[in-house]
Amino acid sequence: MDYIPHTKEDIRYMLDVLGLDSIDELFEDIPSNIRLDRELYIPSGITEIELTRILKEIAKLNSTSSRFLWFLGGGCYRHFIPQALNEVIHREEFYTSYIPYQAELSQGTLQVLFEFQTLICNLLGMDVVNDSMYDGATASAEAMFMACDITKRNRILVAKSLHPEYRMVIKTYAEAKGIEVIDVPFDKDSGMLDIETVNRFADTSAGLIFQNPNFFGVIEEPESFEPLIHNAKALVIPVIVEPFSLAIIKPPGEYNADIVSGELQSFGLGMRYGGPSAGFISTKMEYVRRLPGRIVGMTNDAEGKIAYAFVLQTREQHIRRASATSNICSNEALCAMKVAIYLSLLGEKGLKDIALTCYKLASIARKELGSYFSGFSFNEFLVPLNRKGSEVRDILKDKGILVLDPSRWYSELSDSILVTFTEMNKEEEVYKLIEETKRYVRGFTF
Repeated sequence: MDYIPHTKEDIRYMLDVLGLDSIDELFEDIPSNIRLDRELYIPSGITEIELTRILKEIAKLNSTSSRFLWFLGGGCYRHFIPQALNEVIHREEFYTSYIPYQAELSQGTLQVLFEFQTLICNLLGMDVVNDSMYDGATASAEAMFMACDITKRNRILVAKSLHPEYRMVIKTYAEAKGIEVIDVPFDKDSGMLDIETVNRFADTSAGLIFQNPNFFGVIEEPESFEPLIHNAKALVIPVIVEPFSLAIIKPPGEYNADIVSGELQSFGLGMRYGGPSAGFISTKMEYVRRLPGRIVGMTNDAEGKIAYAFVLQTREQHIRRASATSNICSNEALCAMKVAIYLSLLGEKGLKDIALTCYKLASIARKELGSYFSGFSFNEFLVPLNRKGSEVRDILKDKGILVLDPSRWYSELSDSILVTFTEMNKEEEVYKLIEETKRYVRGFTF
């Protein structure tokens, strides 16, 4: 929008309407000692060429990812984004994707969201998924509400190996609703869930929320605790933060998950300082009316042509407040569209190829550096160190290598670093990481 300043005549007219003599009278309530007692200093104008030069000098102060070997992960992943995705999503009919209140007028938007739901259901092996949430953290908190509503219980089990920021959001939501959160510790050797704690509280809990693979990169074994949870009439609630893992590990539907929440940032959304992204909640058909958000369905119109419509909208804007499952009033529609387009471009083979590449690169590093935990991993793992992880992180950063120090959230893991591998890493970069890190690995001898 162009900036069009007011003329003196405009200002005089507005002051007359307000019954004031000067603009200064608008600020009489502000104490005089904090008012600016001089004219605002605005330097004289410069040419566009001069401004461009100044901005380029400022830009040189930024540290961009291209200057580093990137092994950061822990919930936000650097995957390649094909230009074809940007070309499609920037079409004006997609780029303005907020759904109007007469949603069925936007058949293109609804069709893409229907395809999004279909793709994610196929990936998860689940019956139904909503057409996206804000992000993985808030989606997981909504999954907690859903579980408590279904079971009529006011306690939830949450794995300590779930992303720590997800746990913070869950606890904030739980406090507002008076839900008790029980932390489930992880085994100090395997890095997997402590089944004993689950067994102790399962009978009185709404369900178990756990990440798979977990924050440490360890792949959980849900078959070992799924019967325990269901025998206690509680719900199994996995959280998927790195969805590429589903191309090669067992999807939630195959181990009888009840509700699945998670994050789809890996699928074409970029890192962008942590957002925006696309969260999701999926569930079994028997719980579909407890699912927050909206679901698009396919039907036929009066002329027999394929048409799309919202078949369920369990939010308070559409039904009585007492019947609403959530107050979520919007979603990340544009991000969900990007996910659908990205998965369509990759296809089943492309998805698996990338996942196998990530796994292969991580396996090379794990073989050479060892792993803090004995549990199997996908594309990230903790490296055991002979000194503080924060020290090693800083040493590697000075050498142009970025890794994550988990002690920010887990003081007991202060002697480790978390390393992550994607298709954006080259093998020579992995060997560079190994070479620069191995001297700090626990038990390493020259």
